[in-house]
Amino acid sequence: MHINFSPYCPINPDEKISLYKLGDRLTVNEVELDFTQLPEGGILPAGATNNLFITGSVTRKDGHVVVNVRLPIPHDATMEMSFPQPIFDAEDGAIQLPGAA
Repeated sequence: MHINFSPYCPINPDEKISLYKLGDRLTVNEVELDFTQLPEGGILPAGATNNLFITGSVTRKDGHVVVNVRLPIPHDATMEMSFPQPIFDAEDGAIQLPGAA
């Protein structure tokens, strides 16, 4: 799974996100999104996940699910949080978010 991040400053500064990956399943704040049926070259249109933290379409390219995740950051965010690097080949388990200790 490849995870790209789109940082934003939420109105509610307490807004948080947690990610957990298991195979082609991504759990976002305890809501599991199952992408196992997405075929190679397939595109799940924007909004189809019905999850506010998933932006744009979800695709499968070269065997990897590619997903874009909104990343809530504080107004005084570090450079690492403001311009996060994507995660390529995310391993199963809890995903460490950019800027998290």
